[in-house]
Amino acid sequence: MDLFAEGLWAIRLPCTLALLVPGFVPLFGSRNRAPLAVGFYVLAAAAVFWLRSTGNFFDQPKGLLALAVGLVVIGLAILGWKAPRGRPATVAAIVTSSGFGVVSAWLWIPCVGTHLGRLLNRTSTETWAPLPQFAVYVAGVCALLIALAALPYAVERLARFADNERLAMVGVSIGVAFGVIVGVGLYEDIVAQLLQWSLKIQ
Repeated sequence: MDLFAEGLWAIRLPCTLALLVPGFVPLFGSRNRAPLAVGFYVLAAAAVFWLRSTGNFFDQPKGLLALAVGLVVIGLAILGWKAPRGRPATVAAIVTSSGFGVVSAWLWIPCVGTHLGRLLNRTSTETWAPLPQFAVYVAGVCALLIALAALPYAVERLARFADNERLAMVGVSIGVAFGVIVGVGLYEDIVAQLLQWSLKIQ
């Protein structure tokens, strides 16, 4: 619970925006599959965050690779929006949300608190054991997304927002903008600036 609480507390810091904002793509863009999509976003982000901490993931993309990643991100955003209803939409929600989770965690620089710092230190001696703890921390960071995904199903008055075309357009717009910023190589600078602002707040 300490890791979850620390992740939840980190929401107030600008550095968290680098992981939180891309999560609005599966939240809004997957329509009535938001709980499923956000779940896969959190799991994918946690897995990549863990792999990065163990040194078993790719370096951050630059140049042509960043452009390629940006184009993939744009394609994923459109896929989630344009997928036909039914099973194709479910598959598209899983693929899109997982893809955004991978890319956002790949480029994210977290604000390291006491409990996260201890967890990161454990990865030098333990490989698989810390993985669930990374998921707990990322779930705390993404608690806002999880709550918003569940809200239309918990409050009957908000049920109409579970399948809203305007919200889906907001989601795909965020996804395309994210892809463009990654593709032109600006996202790394934005993440670094967010970290600097966060260090002044901590």
